[in-house]
Amino acid sequence: MVQKIPTGRVNTMFPFDFYYELAEAAGDFTYVHPAFVQARKDDITDRETIRNLYDAYNAEHNIKANLPDENLLEFDPMGEVLMLHEPVATLGEIDQALNGEIQIDDIPLRPLIVQLYDSSGQPVLAQDVRLDTIRKIQEVLFDDPNLYIGALEQEPEGTFMIRHLKIPEKKLQEWESSFNQEG
Repeated sequence: MVQKIPTGRVNTMFPFDFYYELAEAAGDFTYVHPAFVQARKDDITDRETIRNLYDAYNAEHNIKANLPDENLLEFDPMGEVLMLHEPVATLGEIDQALNGEIQIDDIPLRPLIVQLYDSSGQPVLAQDVRLDTIRKIQEVLFDDPNLYIGALEQEPEGTFMIRHLKIPEKKLQEWESSFNQEG
């Protein structure tokens, strides 16, 4: 039984390319990392240029992401999800910071949560999955049809709302069916 998926394993499964594709496809959201903010400021869209900014910043600042002690969380209706260490923000918030309307530190950060489902719809990134099974997962592709991506957003009263950024079609149908049966 796994309580936490190790940071190194998470970084292998979700490297730069995952966040680049997320920034391209997530509509109003982007990864809050200085390289992505700089790319937005300078209107840079080339993947290799952004990757060079990303790698240079991480090397210069000796960035080594550490995940919380418990990075497997439970949310309804998804069940268990993996919380990544990289937060996202809206493009509007990033633009406000770049225009000096707000400070970059005032942007509400939304941690990403993900889940990879197997062909039978069972979560792969979960406590009941053996770590050696999780270690077999190489890079997770953003366009994987079995990948769920959400962003946790804290409400003023302290509760969390989940913004669904990508839901596997099979899971969406399952959740809608479950919701319709309850309602």
